Amino acid sequence: MRAFLNRIFAGRRGPDAVCGVLFAIGLLLSAAAWFAKSQLLGWLVYLPWALAVLRMFSTRLEQRYQENRRLLAWWQRLRSAAAGWLMRLRTGKGRPNRRWAQDGMGGQSHVYRNAAHSADAAADTAYHHFLCPCCGQKLRVPRGRGRVEVTCPKCKTVFEEMA
Repeated sequence: MRAFLNRIFAGRRGPDAVCGVLFAIGLLLSAAAWFAKSQLLGWLVYLPWALAVLRMFSTRLEQRYQENRRLLAWWQRLRSAAAGWLMRLRTGKGRPNRRWAQDGMGGQSHVYRNAAHSADAAADTAYHHFLCPCCGQKLRVPRGRGRVEVTCPKCKTVFEEMA
């Protein structure tokens, strides 16, 4: 069976993020068709699923790669905008703090990126800065301590970090 599947998928990418989105759209249409008791929506369910299967078996790898890359870039912009909006909502400030590192998907990382931008850069280099994974509180630990267990003073969450 494995050799059979390897033969079928030779020279093809298989499922990617666009296929996942198409399957999710199909599931949403399926739920809408079930609630609306609509035969037309029931038949439309198969369209995104068929497109997803055709994408998985496509040999046009470069086109599928570009489509997937565009979807992921759009998703990153959407997540980044939502994270900024939530940060402004939570802090009540106009813009989120740009000094904090961005992770690969547009959210904020827990490690402070660059201490040189701080007002007291010399004092900041002696400490490693973190964000609490639960409440987002800025925390600092003296450098060179190895793996330390950090307790957030705000929400009392305990987590391990490298200092």
